Amino acid sequence: MPTRLNQRKYCKREYAIEVLVTNKDIIGNYIRYSIEIESVFKRGNGVRIRRGQQNFWMTQDEFVCKCPKLKIGKRFLLLGRDDTNDVDHPGIINNKFTIMIEWEESLLDKLERFSRRELKGQCPNRRKLVSTSTI
Repeated sequence: MPTRLNQRKYCKREYAIEVLVTNKDIIGNYIRYSIEIESVFKRGNGVRIRRGQQNFWMTQDEFVCKCPKLKIGKRFLLLGRDDTNDVDHPGIINNKFTIMIEWEESLLDKLERFSRRELKGQCPNRRKLVSTSTI
């Protein structure tokens, strides 16, 4: 799991949220964390993330390798994309695009700066999409 956040990582994700991990349950081959979404910094068009209680799912293999290492009672910045709408696992599902970074107040300034740059069209992803569509 990456421990640093930069503009490129921010731009490639559909959502960026601040979460508080409140509980952990083992259900079959999955670990379900109960999380409290405290702040939503970025939300893509098709993403249904709101403040409040939510579930975060990861497989037993991801839990064993501690990718990411979640602690109950700690706050994290969660960035991700391509979450599946799995009926058996409602909520956010950990995948290869998920980034979890332990929350620090200094992240707030970074997120605001990255958000301003994205609104100005300075995201690398957006520039690629615009340049390829004009050809």
